[in-house]
Formats: sequence, structure tokens, C-alpha cells
Amino acid sequence: MSRVAYTLIETLAVLVVLGLVAALGVPALVRTTGGDPLARAIASTAAVDQRLRQAAIGRGGELRFAESHIEAWVTGDPTPREVIAPGFTISGRQLPRGELLRTLLIDCDGRSDDAELVFIGGDRRQRITVHGLSGEWKVEEAP
Repeated sequence: MSRVAYTLIETLAVLVVLGLVAALGVPALVRTTGGDPLARAIASTAAVDQRLRQAAIGRGGELRFAESHIEAWVTGDPTPREVIAPGFTISGRQLPRGELLRTLLIDCDGRSDDAELVFIGGDRRQRITVHGLSGEWKVEEAP
């Protein structure tokens, strides 16, 4: 006699496997699609920093830090290139001196001093180390 349908056990086994895949895959999908507003704010700020460094070549520029937003300026422009208002508290300091950072100056070659930024949102803190020579951003959880 030939089989025409799946047994109840086979159907349940498939449903269990699909449930496990969904349970493992959905959180990863939410993280990659911007479910975390703090990560989204840091990523958009890093992208603005990279665009500003490119635009500042030959002219210079600066990132101005207020407590709740960041402005990207290119030297000679009358208005900021971009304003980032992530809704998070932002603080920064110049490395290695440790001075409070209000403005990160970018020279005509697209370089700056090293800096450390801290984004605070709710009960989470993210520390970002900005390498001035390369413009690379290193993100880590802050204590």
C-alpha cells in the first residue's frame, strides 16, 4: 500500500524545527533591521562622520557636540551639513588628554584627534573610540 499523506509525528517534527528556526532567527533579524534605537543613532552618527571627513578634504570641517545632538559643519558653509538628533545624551572627550569635547576638528586631509564618545539611552551606555587618523569607529558597551 502506498502512502499519500504525512503522519502526525512527521508534521509535528517539521513544526518544531520551524519554531526553533523562527525563535533563533527573529531576534537576529530585528537587530539587523534597526530594532535598537541606540545602535541606529550610533550608526547614523558614524556615517555622518565619514561623509564629513570626505567633504572636508581640502577645506576642513568639524563635528560640534551639544548634549542632545551633533552638527556636522564643513569650513566655509553657512549652515551645518547635517544635524543628528538621536534623542540620546552624548558626551565626549579628547584623547589622550581627556579634555571635554565640544568640537572635533577635522583638518584639510580628513584627519582629526582621537576622541571618545559616550551615547546614553535609557539604561544603556555605548562608548565609541574614534581614531582620528583613519576615522574608524570602535563601539563597545560602557560601564
